[in-house]
Amino acid sequence: MEKQVIFRDRQELQSADLNAIGAYASGALQHLTQDAIAATLHFTGGMVTAKSATEIDVASLRFYNDGKVYASEQTETLNLFQYLPLVTKKVVAVVVWGEEADTDVEPRDFLIDLTTGATQPQAVAMTRMRKANINLLPGTESADPQPPVIQTGTLVIAYVYLAPTGIERIEIAERSRLPNLGNHEQRIFEQESW
Repeated sequence: MEKQVIFRDRQELQSADLNAIGAYASGALQHLTQDAIAATLHFTGGMVTAKSATEIDVASLRFYNDGKVYASEQTETLNLFQYLPLVTKKVVAVVVWGEEADTDVEPRDFLIDLTTGATQPQAVAMTRMRKANINLLPGTESADPQPPVIQTGTLVIAYVYLAPTGIERIEIAERSRLPNLGNHEQRIFEQESW
């Protein structure tokens, strides 16, 4: 059920009214994403490339989880040196998960006495952000290395195969990438043309 806040002339405005405007708009976008795009875990962006023998760069990305969209807005460099196998090989998963955090702490005055109009300043968070966290999850060293077990709510965006000398290869988890509508249109056009 979609909701909307109704305002009337000369009506008192409370913080709950303004918060409800943001919550209803956010909920509507979440439902649209969940119902029309995908309800399961997906990602967009997030290209993973080798920067050196033991470092990778993960490009900015968006992580979709149950209609909520979490973002990582800058390239992150991750060091795999501590995960290098001693003798054989190892698979390290590059994983992403979402987290909500209150940000942009600013000073604001709060009314503490209605009769005198006295206020008291407090530092409060002014925005809530959905951040995509990126990290590494190592498997065990083996001659035939297997990917690590992934926790619920966490998505693999790439697997990095390591040898004792460094990065051997990187495999992007393309099946978890959110499909693009323009790409689908092109594929359908090609199929219809055929």
